Amino acid sequence: MNLNKLLVLSAYILLFTLFSSCKVGKHIISKEEAQERFATNSTSKFMTIGNSKLHYRDDGRGEPILLIHGFGASLHTWEKIKPAIIGAGYRVITLDLPGFGLSDFPYDDPREADEIYFEYLLTFLKKLNLTKLHVGGNSLGGWVSWEMAYAYPDLVDKLILLNAAGYDIEETNASAIKLGGKKIFNRFAKTGVSKFIIKKSIQQSFGDKSLVSDELVDFYYGLTNREGNISFVQHLARRLVEPNSDKIKEIKNPTLIIWGDKDRLIHVRDATKFAKDLSNDEIVIYQGVGHTPMEEHPEKCAEDIIRFLNSN
Repeated sequence: MNLNKLLVLSAYILLFTLFSSCKVGKHIISKEEAQERFATNSTSKFMTIGNSKLHYRDDGRGEPILLIHGFGASLHTWEKIKPAIIGAGYRVITLDLPGFGLSDFPYDDPREADEIYFEYLLTFLKKLNLTKLHVGGNSLGGWVSWEMAYAYPDLVDKLILLNAAGYDIEETNASAIKLGGKKIFNRFAKTGVSKFIIKKSIQQSFGDKSLVSDELVDFYYGLTNREGNISFVQHLARRLVEPNSDKIKEIKNPTLIIWGDKDRLIHVRDATKFAKDLSNDEIVIYQGVGHTPMEEHPEKCAEDIIRFLNSN
């Protein structure tokens, strides 16, 4: 049995073990409580797009850079590197993608999530009067970022990919996301996800598990269990779209590829795939770091991003 199948099987066993102790609604929190707890930063703002509310932060002055989080995360994932980038003279914009964090997903829209994401992002940027900006993303956010660079090369200036999705999902441990589409996952929509599972999931993303703090677990635990967010994971998993990696070869934007060599979700070999397919790139590999380098190795990550943005 390969590692990918073993991880999925382990996830099933873990779910069955924990279901017996779950009570209906035990971990779920209301949208109002989630907003009160996690939008405490004075720069948190909300923008209405269509019938949905989008949570974002817009800090600093200078050339704008949009940072897009990964699957199951939120704009909080960038908080450790933002001060340094802002201090270097950049305007940093972060948001919760629809269905994650404090942003709602428009279930009344029949289109695929990726189509909705691009329309929302373009509307979001238009309302902020942005016509040219740098874009960076982690994991799912990396996929959204390079798709933006491919589809809108005049909008995107420099591109930053941090452990980005982009190649065959079946060849990565990210295929465990598909578990969200199984009937066994329905119970989570009623009970929420325990802090134990959240902590194990974050530790799986870190190269050094000792860096997973209680504060970090609390953020992920609260936002994962925000009313409606688990239902969105189910919605997305049932309609999972594979990336079209052929598009990557057409991207001409200057690109920085950052990867942790201990990434258990998307193997570091995908970093070399991006480097091979992109014609105008730089690659940096962090030793001992996992799937979210901006959280695990923020000082070096911010330093490399600033150096890249400042370069000609």
